[in-house]
Amino acid sequence: MKRWRAEFETIFDTEVYEAGPEVLGRVRPGVLGYRTKTTKSGEMLESEVFPIWETGAEARRARKAVTREAQRRLNDRNAVRKLVRVVACNFGRGDLMVTLTYGEDWDADEGRHDFTRVQRDVRNFIRRVRSARERAGLDELKYVYSIEGFRGEEAEASEAPALPGVLEAAPEVIERKGGISPRPHVHMILSGGLEREAIEGLWGKGWANCRQLQPDRYTGLEAISRYMVKSWRRERGEGASPEGYPGKRWYGSRNLKKPTVTVSDWRMSRGRVAKAVEEIAEGPGSVFNRVYPGYELVDFEVRSSEFVSGVYLYARMRKARPDAVRRYRRPDRKSVV
Repeated sequence: MKRWRAEFETIFDTEVYEAGPEVLGRVRPGVLGYRTKTTKSGEMLESEVFPIWETGAEARRARKAVTREAQRRLNDRNAVRKLVRVVACNFGRGDLMVTLTYGEDWDADEGRHDFTRVQRDVRNFIRRVRSARERAGLDELKYVYSIEGFRGEEAEASEAPALPGVLEAAPEVIERKGGISPRPHVHMILSGGLEREAIEGLWGKGWANCRQLQPDRYTGLEAISRYMVKSWRRERGEGASPEGYPGKRWYGSRNLKKPTVTVSDWRMSRGRVAKAVEEIAEGPGSVFNRVYPGYELVDFEVRSSEFVSGVYLYARMRKARPDAVRRYRRPDRKSVV
């Protein structure tokens, strides 16, 4: 198989927690080699390892096994991954997290449908921030933002992790009933440099709160990025889309840096993949630390499939720090060492 199709990731849906004979027996048979996709986003690195099959029969089986629902889940997951990576490439300590909410004059019944109005107000706010930065002699503004609080959104409590150092939304302003805010609100990450009070004063539509970003030592700004799109779990065919709503989960400025992606068919041999699978219970640092010198392992998972041979590996790493204690999240997702 000369080319790996991204949707084949969906068929590797069985997570492996320990290296039993059945799993190890799937690593080599029917597999010509392994293709490694490496994505570097700021200090973060992700490595995805896919099998390259010996015959086209495996690819045909994989193609038949990809369902529409599995493809939809993958698209949703990739959309979140894209935001996480873009934020890691462009923002860090000293930049800002802003939450903008409409005031008491917002009509909850009529206004909930008017996405166009909210988008216009956000763009006017960004324009005022740009002007303030120009007057202060600062560099070009970078930003990403998401808009929440419209019909059809479902916010799950399990997807709203604690955000140390970031604002806790005032419950009297953003009151969630059944996962839906009574008023639209905006989560935005933008370049630092201006005083927080000055930025809050540029909104003018209600309540604003601005805090400095404090990246996690190991996962950077991933929790904040996921928090920004936590409510985009829409039920297909249910609920009326607001006027002007284009279906996007988030928006960003045009000057954002993009992650660096490389693909290799030699970085991870079948032997290295087997070794990583064997060490899954203890942490496969010995394999990935050699493959990616200068990085330390943060998270790792192995997935197999009942439809095709081989395994799928995913490793998340970050640039090593001399003062950092190595941390690896075990596959049981319950403890960190």
